[in-house]
Amino acid sequence: MAARAYAAGARARQMREDAVDELRQALYLIADEMRGMATVGRTFAGNIYEVERAHRIMGLAARIAALAEGRPEAELLEQFTAEPWHRVSPAIGAEAAVFNERGELLLVQRRDNAHWCIPGGLAEIGRSPAESALLELWEEAGLRGRTARLLGVFDGRRWGSRAKVHMLHFVFLVECDDLTPAPGVEALDAAFFARDRLPEPLQSGHAQRIPKVFELLGAPEAYYDPARADELELTEHQRGGAGEPPAQMLPGARHHGPIVGLDHVQLAMPPGGEEQARAFYGGLLGMAEIPKPEPLAARGGCWFEAHGVQLHLGVEEPFVPARKAHPALRVADLERLRAALQSAGVALTPDEAVPGVRRFYITDPFGNRIECIQDGDGFSQTRR
Repeated sequence: MAARAYAAGARARQMREDAVDELRQALYLIADEMRGMATVGRTFAGNIYEVERAHRIMGLAARIAALAEGRPEAELLEQFTAEPWHRVSPAIGAEAAVFNERGELLLVQRRDNAHWCIPGGLAEIGRSPAESALLELWEEAGLRGRTARLLGVFDGRRWGSRAKVHMLHFVFLVECDDLTPAPGVEALDAAFFARDRLPEPLQSGHAQRIPKVFELLGAPEAYYDPARADELELTEHQRGGAGEPPAQMLPGARHHGPIVGLDHVQLAMPPGGEEQARAFYGGLLGMAEIPKPEPLAARGGCWFEAHGVQLHLGVEEPFVPARKAHPALRVADLERLRAALQSAGVALTPDEAVPGVRRFYITDPFGNRIECIQDGDGFSQTRR
């Protein structure tokens, strides 16, 4: 009798715990959706009343999250406000590719800059990418549709997107019974276009993706940007076996102590040199400019990133170029970069001092020394 009573009590406790966990998860999702709504509302607020409403929604989100976590509401509100996007993953863009019976693609003309694009936008928290694509299609072109299949997932960095965040674009093939578009408040116009009669100007990224979308209409599988492990920078710090110390602590390893990696390299530049820096590091070297934190933006300069490596240029006055100390940039195809730099009139200084290490030196527009080294030959990649 006592055993049965104990077992019944244990089952009841487990059911209560499961119910609490489900409630907590539901509260997390509600708080996250409200936090996203408050962030967007505050960012695009048109008047003080909308700002106030966004702050109130953020406060309610913090209160709900505090109930779920058992933490002080003020602590959650500070976290939500200090890190408004609260994301470590790329932003998701959802787009609806609608074709008519002639194989023409629906495009909308944006109201903010008059550029043409595939209907789409940021996927909202609380909706799947497919649902978000249908919502954007309705808001921008007035069409009700259904997703037929995924055409492709495009990495915005590789497809010309110009955004302050890393974007992944999910493009869905959407079928509609009524193909008569009616532009919404965000669009000036909406119409179908053939592949060889696309309008101008096209929105950044769409000029590259639209021809591929036409191609994918007849493809049997969805597209994605291919990747290879031998082209990635695979870290070793999580590869230690069970019960073994991290690789940097093994006998004979070179790495030890509290330093776990290099965050960024800083170079100096003279005042007013931002456009030259963008032309050199962004245009010639192909690095992506990333926004400086707001407290640092007023100081001038600019930051760049490529494959997890950040290079910061800060204004220094009086300016003195670094002619000896320098960063070494690993390059996927050194010879291709050499040809591009020489074609642009950039002087190169070869260096064959270390056998088997392919590298050369250049100087940026300000006289700073830059080393370019073939990926795989880097001194951090080989044990010499």
